[in-house]
Amino acid sequence: MFLIKVVPLTNIPRPNSQEISFFSSRKLNIGSLTEIKMRNKKYPGLVLYCDTIKHQKIALRRASFALKPIEYSIIDEPVLFLYQIELAKWISEYYFTSLGIVLKKFVPLYLIKNPDKFVFKNFKFTIGRSTSNSKNTEQVLYLYPMKYVRNLNSESEIELSSRLSLKKEFDLFSKIKNGEISEIRGVKSALFAPYNNLKKIVIYEELDQSHISWDQKPHYNAIKVAKKLAKLTGAIIENKSSLPCLSSYLAIGNSLLNNQKNNNVKLVDLQNLSYGDIFTKNIFDVLRKNYQEKKSTLIYINRKGHSRLVVCRDCGFMPQCINCSITLTYHILRKQSFLVKTIKPYLLCHYCLYKTDVPKICDKCGYHNLGLFGFGAQQVEQKLKELFSEAKILYIDSETKTANNEQGIMNNKHFIIATSAIFKFKALEFYTVVALAPDLELNFPDYNASLNTFFNLWRLKKLAKNDFLIQTYIKENIVYNALEKNNYKLFYDNELKERKALNYPPFIEMIKLTFSHKSQKKALNEAKILHKKLEYIKDKKKLNTKIFDFMPALIYKLKGKFRYEIIIKIGNKDVKKYLLQFIPFNWEVDILE
Repeated sequence: MFLIKVVPLTNIPRPNSQEISFFSSRKLNIGSLTEIKMRNKKYPGLVLYCDTIKHQKIALRRASFALKPIEYSIIDEPVLFLYQIELAKWISEYYFTSLGIVLKKFVPLYLIKNPDKFVFKNFKFTIGRSTSNSKNTEQVLYLYPMKYVRNLNSESEIELSSRLSLKKEFDLFSKIKNGEISEIRGVKSALFAPYNNLKKIVIYEELDQSHISWDQKPHYNAIKVAKKLAKLTGAIIENKSSLPCLSSYLAIGNSLLNNQKNNNVKLVDLQNLSYGDIFTKNIFDVLRKNYQEKKSTLIYINRKGHSRLVVCRDCGFMPQCINCSITLTYHILRKQSFLVKTIKPYLLCHYCLYKTDVPKICDKCGYHNLGLFGFGAQQVEQKLKELFSEAKILYIDSETKTANNEQGIMNNKHFIIATSAIFKFKALEFYTVVALAPDLELNFPDYNASLNTFFNLWRLKKLAKNDFLIQTYIKENIVYNALEKNNYKLFYDNELKERKALNYPPFIEMIKLTFSHKSQKKALNEAKILHKKLEYIKDKKKLNTKIFDFMPALIYKLKGKFRYEIIIKIGNKDVKKYLLQFIPFNWEVDILE
């Protein structure tokens, strides 16, 4: 008889134990797939441990539960390399998330549903790199923040993205595992492929927010995971980022950046801009000249929609989302039929996608004096059509579907209006680049706001063949000064100085705890209870940490739930591991980096 420890490929919330013990009449391989039963439901599980019962007699006598038998083995041979199991454990521990959910990233769902498709090719499994007796192709992973619009030009290359079909994902994973492919280009999901002989990981734009899995579980930073993957496999890291992250800058300084383009950066003062206008006179003159001379212009505004807000001019009321504590954004839906062109305005929440008609009267005071405040990409497009009626305009955002010929879609266009989705195109160049409203990004209440804004503007600067123009109310900001001087070091040194003084990452690790509930009272009470509990533990154990008071989240209500947050500054790794074990399973844990 054998004692088997299995991780179910489902969500077991922390701090609950992630491994469940069973017994089996035969020995099972570590990394093999089996079926287990929990609470009368069957789940696939990954075997992490196997030993004879006689070696575990003492532990079994002390156990407070009776062992159940393994239902049956789905795949007897290991489906993962041991380095993949080690990587999954690290992700689970570092980000304090379910090990089963992490392992599901490594095991293709198509394989679980079709175990007969698994082919075992006599792999040798080690904690470090994995080798095959048949092929030993050296592999390189090119890690991108998002799926670039590009053409693959070699049969030895493949591209992995989260949008692959289950069958396609499984086929690609199999080829990588068998050493049939040498170059793998992909986004976050490419980190979970079974690399046969990984030699190098090439990282592109490590500061890009697309490397972070904000909208899915588990939450993780792909750059952190890539660096851990490199350690486990013996691969080297090559950084191809236009700007380093702060920790990389501290480690290797300006050796990352060479031959940076020194564009003509101009700050355009918005102080005298008339109400309701979008372009200053200086910007308009540049746009008109480029239009007349048929020179391309990129207009960057990282906000969708037509106008930012609908505002009552009498009482200041702004329509809110019914599910989120967010002001609704004004959009215009344009439909073109054979004879009729329909224009219909509506209000949209960009978080829960709640949609409603634009009100005719103010819900608060009852007057009809409603107006539009601010502007988005749709309004910029409308304004350009008014100013240059014959202009060819292309609008690009995260939902834009384009062909693989990235430069071709830009040809013969007078103006390109784009959000940050413009960065998914490679090797683009425009005669002039205009950033319309970066002040809004810069003043977002987040300690990473300055860094993220500087990163986006630095990338935009590289796209400008001639001038890079920035409309701003705050010309003296360090972000704009460093851009004008083409000196990223000026910004980084200042940013690190401020973060060190305030005790922010990368000098310390921070954790954000979030509780959400449909009841406002319940959310508040849970936040009070946990905060009091953590303060008690901290004082009793004299932990080197700072626990901030609970407070409403920046978006207090999201998708119908009220949210409270607790921020913790961690002194060291041991404190983090100890403290997190007291966090209830219904709290969300985010590691702030």
